[in-house]
Order: sequence, then C-alpha cells, then structure tokens
Amino acid sequence: MKRTSTAVTVIALALAFVGIGTSTASARSVMLYQHKNLSGGYYNWTAQYGNLSGKSWFFEPGSIDNAISSFDNPSSTEWFFFDGAGCTGAYYFAKAYSEDADLSSNSGNPSNFDNKISCVTI
Repeated sequence: MKRTSTAVTVIALALAFVGIGTSTASARSVMLYQHKNLSGGYYNWTAQYGNLSGKSWFFEPGSIDNAISSFDNPSSTEWFFFDGAGCTGAYYFAKAYSEDADLSSNSGNPSNFDNKISCVTI
C-alpha cells in the first residue's frame, strides 16, 4: 500500500512540475488571431500586462500590434484590450471563457475593435 501511495505522489509531483493538472500562469492565456473566425497567424498571450509592439505572429509575418481580428479566451481570466500603448484609450472587455470571431462587429463593447488592439492586461 505504501508503494502505491508513493508512486501516486511522485506522479502528481511530476505533473505539477510540467504544469498539468495544476493552476499555473500558463492557464492564464488568451489566443489572439490575425483574421476573423480565429484564423491566420496567432499569438498565445500569457503575460499579465504588456504592449504588443515588437511582437510577431506565430507562422505568419508581421506585427500583432493593431492587427488582431479575433480572439479565444479559454481561461477563467478576464482580459482588457486597449487601443493605446500603455493600456490607455478605448478598451474591449473579454469575459472569462469567451471568444469573439469578428472584432469588427460587437455588442456590449466598442462596435468595431478590429485591428485596434495595442495593449493587453488583466
């Protein structure tokens, strides 16, 4: 019996080390997409706060700054997307566990936030 409980403990520690089955910073992320319908280049944002200048799409050329057309938020974190550097200006509020496949047409947020996001924060 002791051997089984030791093995379970070792497995749990190994999973925690790689971030599986635990609440980690990587669980706080939002996927940002270059095009409508969660398509094109993407960027997995995990930072608590930051400007998008100098960041590039994965698998597509170009900057993500002012170039986001959709997002998927699979986490319990609520995100704010701002149109100004330093998280200033107009903002879009992304609820936990939400997505927007077309930032050019919204209700409850600015009506057109397509290609306007310059800063992300929680």
